[in-house]
Amino acid sequence: MKLLVLTQKVDGDDPILGFMHAWIAEFAKHCERVTVIGLSVGPHNHLPENVSVFSLGKAQRGTLKNSKGFPFVPRLNYLWNFYRLILRERKNYDAVFVHMNPEYVILGGILWKAMGKSVGLWYTHKNVDRRLRLAAHGADIIFTASPESFRFATPKLHVMGHGIDVGRLASTTHLFGDRFRILSVGRISATKGYGVLLEALSLLKTGGKKFKATIIGGPLTEADEVYAATLRSEIFRRGLTDDVELLGSVSNAAIPDHLRRADLFVNMSKTGSLDKAVLEAMAAGVPVLTSNEGLRSALVGFESPCMFREGDANDFAEHVQSFMGMTEGERQVLGGQLRAVVAQSHDLKTLIPRILGSFQG
Repeated sequence: MKLLVLTQKVDGDDPILGFMHAWIAEFAKHCERVTVIGLSVGPHNHLPENVSVFSLGKAQRGTLKNSKGFPFVPRLNYLWNFYRLILRERKNYDAVFVHMNPEYVILGGILWKAMGKSVGLWYTHKNVDRRLRLAAHGADIIFTASPESFRFATPKLHVMGHGIDVGRLASTTHLFGDRFRILSVGRISATKGYGVLLEALSLLKTGGKKFKATIIGGPLTEADEVYAATLRSEIFRRGLTDDVELLGSVSNAAIPDHLRRADLFVNMSKTGSLDKAVLEAMAAGVPVLTSNEGLRSALVGFESPCMFREGDANDFAEHVQSFMGMTEGERQVLGGQLRAVVAQSHDLKTLIPRILGSFQG
């Protein structure tokens, strides 16, 4: 098979979308040729020779504008490059895989149908809007990670599990520390529920518990920037300056090193979908604690230690305290069990052949 992959960004160092580098490399193992189009393109070293990468032209930083400040000019350039590339490269792909960008299906669907190309859309989010419904109508196949990750019924839907590079993360060797270390990874946004984390940590500190909490991630929007400033103020107000660090964004390649230093990974997300960051922690053998209902299917049998009531700081703190009370050996046993869940149901090496198999029949 020759495959066209469309994604927002191709950048192995990107803190959010860096994982696509591994996806592309895995696609290349099973395809004669892989052509990749990203809205923007950064470092993508060590991809196989049968991979070609093209950019729609967005700069890696900031928003492109013309000299008069009109953002629609670069958008027209992106659109021109989109149609130019999908037509120019039409002999180099038989099928199209669109990752998390329904608008590409809307823009290219009629052309791809006319050219006889199968179109698959990967989408994992609880949000359902008109754009997604239009894209679902135009796609031949829809892929998602879990039933909670796609919120309207269609016979085109294939629930596939997530694509976690288990081999890369399972080799993580845990490092011991003098304080209980809590890690959270995700965009700095109100939807991520960091306020309840700070409230729970305040309760733990009042109870005399010693810990170090690290939050990895940065804001993406102006509203996120305001929320980040609020978090910094709240950390100071609660007297947690020495206990909580906002590390900002880090490269995808650096995540395993942070996971190996964590005793517990926490997730307070309200997205309602299967959070990839939590699965990565599980793959690294790190115990997890979350309130995200989208992860319940991945934590069957582990709900008691690993899930707390959303928004309930007291329940959150009690669960963290239970993890603190475990021996290192007990946490390692639990981490190994969670790693096995990801290896069985969410391994990238299993996912990619299943996606390609869906295109073929």
